[in-house]
Amino acid sequence: MIGKVYLQVQALDYAINAFQTVIGLEPSQVAGYINLGMCYYLKEDYSKSVEVFLTAKGMDPENPDVHLNLANAYSKVGDRRRAQEAYHIHQSLKGR
Repeated sequence: MIGKVYLQVQALDYAINAFQTVIGLEPSQVAGYINLGMCYYLKEDYSKSVEVFLTAKGMDPENPDVHLNLANAYSKVGDRRRAQEAYHIHQSLKGR
């Protein structure tokens, strides 16, 4: 997927466009939201990152990666309580 290549080389605006296209074509694609959230996180748009990760969480609440990414994004926006909650959920899901 071209979006992942863009993400790896930090061409974040191109990656965002690629993942938005994927999501537009396949809205149930959780991985597209996770990758899109990572793009915003790397662009330091942490609020947007939280928003996208919350969408991914709603789609796949049992995905430990979603909760870990959400914990990191919450931490960056200064929401320590939600960051800790998300991290604890990540740990419990990861241990399964």
